[in-house]
Amino acid sequence: MQTILALTASFLLGSIPTAYIVVKSQQQKDIRQMGSGNVGSMNVRDQLGYKPAIIVLLVDAAKGAAAVGLGLFLGADPELCLATAVAGHIYPPWLAFKGGKGLATALGGLLVLWQWPAILAFVVLWLLVYFGFSGRDGDWANLAGALAISAYAVLPSPEWGLLLLGLVIALKHFMVIKSQSGTGKQV
Repeated sequence: MQTILALTASFLLGSIPTAYIVVKSQQQKDIRQMGSGNVGSMNVRDQLGYKPAIIVLLVDAAKGAAAVGLGLFLGADPELCLATAVAGHIYPPWLAFKGGKGLATALGGLLVLWQWPAILAFVVLWLLVYFGFSGRDGDWANLAGALAISAYAVLPSPEWGLLLLGLVIALKHFMVIKSQSGTGKQV
């Protein structure tokens, strides 16, 4: 029962739409109607500048860190709680299940978990794809980095929460890339 409580609370925590709240409070506008339409720190940076973007980044990272802490406190798998918080960030019910890309939330939790190998796997593959293969496309690099986290999660023994974390982020970026090829607008 505590695991279900931890996962539900992690999803709800992750689903708090930080970028939406910050932009609404500062500009009385909907971030989903601005720039790329993404509910995340990069779109906030492009639209409002660095200060509000840093606020969004830090709060989103704190959501991931808090989900890990919640999992540890309630005796649930903290990596699974993190994956659930990231899913809440990407698919918030408050915004018709259209949220951010999950990277800041994931990073906050991975830092608390001290998952440096997973972070390193993400960064190395991100750099290789961004500078070597994708023509400097961040979404392709993010997809590759997320898949690197999933690959790391199954070697040498599976860490299911970490595997799910990488797959949730990879799925979001795959859908963004797919939508860009069809309409030219990000999701």
